[in-house]
Amino acid sequence: MRIIKVNYVLFQALWSVIPFLPLLAEYGYQRFFVLKRKRRQIIKENIYYGSHLNTNRLDLYIPDTAKLQQQLYVEATHPVIVFLYGGGWSSGDKLLYILLALRLRRLGYVVVVPNYTLYPNGKIDSMISDVKLSLIWTSAHLAALVTIRDAIIKSETIEGRVNSKLVDIDPELELPKINGLILLAGVYDISRHFLWESKRGLEELSAMARVMGDTEENFALNSPTILLENALKSSDINLDKLKSLMPPKILFIHGIKDTTVPLEATLRFNYVLNQLCIKDLRLRMPTDMDHFDPVSGLMYHPRKNKISSQLQYELAVFMSF
Repeated sequence: MRIIKVNYVLFQALWSVIPFLPLLAEYGYQRFFVLKRKRRQIIKENIYYGSHLNTNRLDLYIPDTAKLQQQLYVEATHPVIVFLYGGGWSSGDKLLYILLALRLRRLGYVVVVPNYTLYPNGKIDSMISDVKLSLIWTSAHLAALVTIRDAIIKSETIEGRVNSKLVDIDPELELPKINGLILLAGVYDISRHFLWESKRGLEELSAMARVMGDTEENFALNSPTILLENALKSSDINLDKLKSLMPPKILFIHGIKDTTVPLEATLRFNYVLNQLCIKDLRLRMPTDMDHFDPVSGLMYHPRKNKISSQLQYELAVFMSF
């Protein structure tokens, strides 16, 4: 039975690659022809931001009109977006998101895309530490910080845990102010998602359980939904302090057609955050999007499509307030 389930998921994954084929062609064109001529003006590559792994670097994408074109370490004159990609905590690379960064850059944003520690080179604590360090680097050199997290977030749990347990990892490092958070089809309750992976026959193939500590207790400690639910119930938690740790603006985007991460994960986390009275909390559930569309739809492509236009609109509205 497990073999049937795994083969079905594999077939789904292969089928989902088909819409990406035009993007692969566009990636090659942009990387080897367009960027070849003016790469150094557009991208500052492989900047070390302080990760314990020297190979973890970040790329900085600069709009044409930014003062950063002349000098890197000055206050940004454009909104700054930090993009943290997903990949099940065990795969991914900043180079895979060149098209997304180029799209955001063309829209006028300064874009930061860091590599962070992946399993088996590290577990969740190392990932959280790297995310904090990349945000600290960005805050130190740029202004107007906003983060977009692909579903590890897929950030999957990184930002939620950083906000909820601020001093647990690298207590000497203070997390900089984040003006907004965009969450794309993420996992916010590890135990529930483990049950979903088990139902699909993927719990042993997925790195999630090993990354999170492989016990129910550790699952709970790495689940922002659970952490905030417990905090709201506790008489020992200063809710005003907790609220002050949250970004003033949060946008959820989770497609109705997503079968990789159930929509219920986002609905529950949104419900908990709503109890904290976040100043600007938005939930978007596009009916025609699957798990990968919120990311692929933001990637640069010469042809516009309905998903890209919708995502650009949501981003523009979110960033304008």
